[in-house]
Amino acid sequence: TFRYFNDLYSFCLDTFQWTQLKPMGQLPTPRSAAPIVTSQDGSTLFIIGGYSKETDDKGVVHTDVFALTQDETSWQCRQVKVSGNKPDLRCGSSLQCYLNTCFLFGGVTDNDIEGVSNTASAFLKTTKFDATRMRSAFYNDLHRFDLNKLKWYPIDIKSVESIPSSRMNAAMVIKQGILYLYGGLRELDEKKQYTLGDFYSLNLNKLDTWICLHGENQQSDVHIYSESSSDDDDDDDVNMENNDDDDDGSSSSSDDSEDESIEIEAPDSIPNETHDEYYNRTREFWLSKARKELKITDSTDESVRVQHLAKQISKLFLQS
Repeated sequence: TFRYFNDLYSFCLDTFQWTQLKPMGQLPTPRSAAPIVTSQDGSTLFIIGGYSKETDDKGVVHTDVFALTQDETSWQCRQVKVSGNKPDLRCGSSLQCYLNTCFLFGGVTDNDIEGVSNTASAFLKTTKFDATRMRSAFYNDLHRFDLNKLKWYPIDIKSVESIPSSRMNAAMVIKQGILYLYGGLRELDEKKQYTLGDFYSLNLNKLDTWICLHGENQQSDVHIYSESSSDDDDDDDVNMENNDDDDDGSSSSSDDSEDESIEIEAPDSIPNETHDEYYNRTREFWLSKARKELKITDSTDESVRVQHLAKQISKLFLQS
């Protein structure tokens, strides 16, 4: 059971006191992981997106944006209409403001999130890939949100050399026009997380190339967290022994189940290749797979739903 909140508090750095704010107007629905950024003059706070769960198995990524302003007597809150090329549905992104522009990096999308095609997940489950590793798709793209125009823009870096890997919850700050990005998380499966310790910078005035200030060349930079216990290990040992005892009797059924899986022969990726580069290079292959999954016979169909599914399954495949 999950309980989410939509109350708002301020913290005074002079008195070290918390004060609950009770804005008038339309408030965001209860949610978690909702970043708050401020306009350059400090007159407006923006609440961008967030995440909540309707049920234990169904998550919702919010893409709405709310503006908070203060007059002499009270706070006012209203939902604002945004436009432009919005980022894909995601949560766990890093956001920071610079010169009235909000920069967004990375994030993660789970296949059970509302609005993300389940067809991509179903497609991958017919292959021999581990389905649990396909559950989350991570991003390493960069977007900007103009706080004056309330419009999203994608950012293309001139050079893809040394680009940070896909991740969520990275620490990000901006100082004198330089964006600094540190660490973050990636999931290996549903029980393990890969903690990153690399450090990058990007000149926002040039947007020419990411600079790696510290790479992950030491084992101490990486930490693996697992929920498994010694009891689980004991159970695994017992199961392994039982499997050895039943090996002769179960081998044929195991072979049959493997034969039922479909092994996809997808184009290989190039080392350090981003998803955009990989997809652009192998686009026709994934469009063909998407048409087949959607049962579209027109080999020239490049409708929005075909392109969306093609990008989704190629991204999940690339991160397998």
